[in-house]
Amino acid sequence: MTLHCEAWRGSAPILYQFFHEGALIGEMEATSSGGRSFSVSLTAEHSGRYHCTADNGLGAQPSKAELLSVTVPVSRPVLTLSPPGARALEGDVMTLHCEAQRGSAQVQYIFYREDVPLTSHWARSGAGASFHLTLLEEHSANYSCTADNGFGPQRSEAVSLWVIVPVSRPVLTLGAPGARAVPGDVLQLRCEAPRGSPPILYRFYRGDVALGSSPAPSGGGASLNLSVTEEHSGNYSCEADNGLGAQRSEAVTLSVTGVPPRERAPADRRGAVPAAPAARHHSVYSVSGTNVVILFVFLSPALPDRGLPELGDCVFLAIGSPGYSVIPGACKSL
Repeated sequence: MTLHCEAWRGSAPILYQFFHEGALIGEMEATSSGGRSFSVSLTAEHSGRYHCTADNGLGAQPSKAELLSVTVPVSRPVLTLSPPGARALEGDVMTLHCEAQRGSAQVQYIFYREDVPLTSHWARSGAGASFHLTLLEEHSANYSCTADNGFGPQRSEAVSLWVIVPVSRPVLTLGAPGARAVPGDVLQLRCEAPRGSPPILYRFYRGDVALGSSPAPSGGGASLNLSVTEEHSGNYSCEADNGLGAQRSEAVTLSVTGVPPRERAPADRRGAVPAAPAARHHSVYSVSGTNVVILFVFLSPALPDRGLPELGDCVFLAIGSPGYSVIPGACKSL
């Protein structure tokens, strides 16, 4: 900006002085008519009242004051989170503050989650604006803000926020129908917390005895496989922990009973393995030096096309040998 001061009348030489808010900012002497000029590189601080004086030794004469308002475009704003840090708990109140270090007049601030505007605030220059957010899991995202005082918006750098969710109470499921199994079965214990930020560590228990643990780095559930014996009957539970406090499931009761898999019936010609026949009582006999168990069948349905026992049939299980033999109706009189 150029300030020009000129006296219409007066003998040379004339001393010209320039003032900003009453403070001398420059002076120069003119030995001829035409006045003098003074240049200023403007900043926001140059707003204010300006005047000049002319003096040829017969008394200084002041000019009329001129008011100058310097408008400064906003600088790139800075977005800050309070409390600071990229991680926060669900339920915390987070304050987002956006402020441009430079910029005159009223400034409009707009807050964004990803590219979606959340709210808008007006603030005087140098004050900035704030936005309060009660955090939910879905608030994990990148945040930014813009500042605009009429010369075009300026956008801040993005700030990442990760909302951490404590694990909810997990659910334990057993891979056995009716929570029943027979010795030798491989049983899968599945534990999963419906909510909770990863990584999650799952621990499995029978009573209060730890059976093992399994991590879930990306969330979801985890499993543990057991080859069961009758000693594995009991109450099972699991625990989920992501560092914000462990949560334990309800107990699930498992009953391990019945005939081990090696003594069950072999698969029929269609590939189906029939269930071991249910027995009311049994006796042990010796046939040609082989111990044989005679089982009286009372629940098995009649499926003659598959060679399965019917009600009243005798089923012979040779001890130490797989499979069984059926004598139709032989046990009806027992």
